[in-house]
Parts: sequence; C-alpha cells; structure tokens
Amino acid sequence: MSTEPTNKTYNIGDTTYNLAGGTIKVTRKAGNTETVALTDQGITLTNLSTLTTNKGTKPVTVTYEGKTTTFNITIKNGVKI
Repeated sequence: MSTEPTNKTYNIGDTTYNLAGGTIKVTRKAGNTETVALTDQGITLTNLSTLTTNKGTKPVTVTYEGKTTTFNITIKNGVKI
C-alpha cells in the first residue's frame, strides 16, 4: 500500500465503501513506477463481505495484475437508538 483509504471504519451491515485516498505503488520490471488508485479499473478488493458478520479489525486484500497487498479496516456495531 502506498496510501491507505481515508475512511477505514465501517458499521456491521454497510454495503458501500469509500476507498477515496487509497493508492498502491506499482513498480514495473523496467523499474518505472506508477501510482494506482484503489478505485481504478483493474483493482480487485476481497474480504469486504465480512462487514456483515463481526465487529473488529479485518484485513482487506488488494489485487492488481496478479500482485497483492493488504490494509485493515475496523468494523463497529453502529447501532443507533
């Protein structure tokens, strides 16, 4: 991860995610680098479905062109009465 998303705290049951600000740094074989936003085409995120189960810290896996990295999000109960 180059920069983690600005928002990394969600409530149980959330179905939308704000990945703004999150980027990865890609280094090509030739040595040139580029920054890719988590919202760009070609990025795959896994483990976001865990938001519907338990609160706590959960890893999110970022995959781009066969390479992976992770960042953590926090899941809260979020109950309001």
